[in-house]
Amino acid sequence: MTELTQSTAVEVDVLLVLASDHITGATGKTLTITARKSGGSFASITPTVTERANGWYTLSLTTSHTDTLGAFSLHIEATACDPVDEKYQIVAINKADAVRMGLTALPNANAGASGGVITQGTGTAQLDVTGGVAKANLAQILGTALTETAGYLAAGFKKFFNILNPVSTMDTIATVTNLTNAPTAGDLTATMKTSVTTAATAATPTAAAVTGNVGGSVVGTVKLDATQSAYAPAKAGDAMTLTSGERTSIAAAVLDEDVTVHDGTSSFGKAVIDILGKTTNLPSDPADQSAVEAAITSAVANLATATSVAAIKTIVDKFDGMVAIDGAVYQFTANALELGPSGSSSAPTVQEIVDGVLDELLEDHEVAGSVGEALATAGAGGIPPTTQEQIDAIEAGVAALQGATSITLASPIGSGGNISILYGYDYKNANALAVTWVNAAGSWPDLTGATIDVVRLDGRTSLGGTKTVVTPSGTNQTIRWEIEDTTFVEATTMPIRYVVQATLSGGNKVALTEGNLTIR
Repeated sequence: MTELTQSTAVEVDVLLVLASDHITGATGKTLTITARKSGGSFASITPTVTERANGWYTLSLTTSHTDTLGAFSLHIEATACDPVDEKYQIVAINKADAVRMGLTALPNANAGASGGVITQGTGTAQLDVTGGVAKANLAQILGTALTETAGYLAAGFKKFFNILNPVSTMDTIATVTNLTNAPTAGDLTATMKTSVTTAATAATPTAAAVTGNVGGSVVGTVKLDATQSAYAPAKAGDAMTLTSGERTSIAAAVLDEDVTVHDGTSSFGKAVIDILGKTTNLPSDPADQSAVEAAITSAVANLATATSVAAIKTIVDKFDGMVAIDGAVYQFTANALELGPSGSSSAPTVQEIVDGVLDELLEDHEVAGSVGEALATAGAGGIPPTTQEQIDAIEAGVAALQGATSITLASPIGSGGNISILYGYDYKNANALAVTWVNAAGSWPDLTGATIDVVRLDGRTSLGGTKTVVTPSGTNQTIRWEIEDTTFVEATTMPIRYVVQATLSGGNKVALTEGNLTIR
């Protein structure tokens, strides 16, 4: 009996033979499969079935099929075939696991390897055992070899631990002496106390002994010498009071400082340097109001003599003689109107302008892109046809086209299942253009609840669009494929071999028809 590992996906092979001779392998069959788990009854299952050859089929069992320990049985049937019964045993171990057979209580590593079971021996990573006791010594504990006089270490070890009911620890020794715990005043003799006082006095400096600079923080007051009173040092937050002379000295030092040595980025010195750079070349201030007026007069005189200004002035002077103010409105003078190109004192009327334009010869106005050229070209074509004449011409063209080519507004499927469509167009049922397959004999499997797809034969990838089961069973079984203008991104240089497949409600996948698809 074959053993299967619990809750593990596995493939099993079964052989179907024809019932007619009980020998010949049955091909192209749809399998009906029931299974029984330990403690249960037979029930239908739908694992993925793959036909191999010569009547052999592979069943892909999932973890849900093998999740119960114990007996596991399969019963397989197919039309015109002998039934097949297979027995398996679902076990917890995994014989395919070469390290621990799936026994998770054992390390998942080889014995003696990192993370594996420790082995006995004297080699690296092995446990040296004699008489059931693992060997260990201080050299192994300390990580270094010991050098000692023979017997000393053992004797000292015995002496250290040869105490009945010990009370001392490494932190506290139970028997207190002057040499064990920290001594108190009562533990010192008079001579020892005198020595300590002398040493402390010698280490404490007097005020007279402190000379030079004192570093660090000073707390309290410092007596500098016999002539000075105690001085309280400044601390953070104290206000500083300066005399008038001290403030003057600081201001003078700041203002006299060379700013070129203080040009750090975003510094005050850098800002002063930038300001000086922008103001160095400014003209000096005028001496008084008369100097300002003289400068303005000179600028105006220079402006009047400039060539461009003189030319503008000449034109403005002429225009000034052509207009005159009439209340609040400027108007052309009578003299200016009399000297106009028309020779009259009044402008042409609208009718005069219309007559001049319409009486003008087009042959003098045929510049490329002009209105005159467009009118001349339109006139050369004669009188355009009427609306009815245009309709008559269109109908005649359609009639000629229908006589030369048969246009069928129906499913674009030809003989042999070959389909030819135009790239970028819709082929939908609403327009009677959907691709439709009809099985008049009704020999396809029952398509009730089935999912239809049209796939490439070479890669089994879907060709897109919307597929629908129209008539699932009986005669004239019908399926439909609607294609949108965006279903295909380009035309094809070679026909695409396609297969129409159906995934039935029970999970089996069958091929219904095939053919070539050309996208022009």
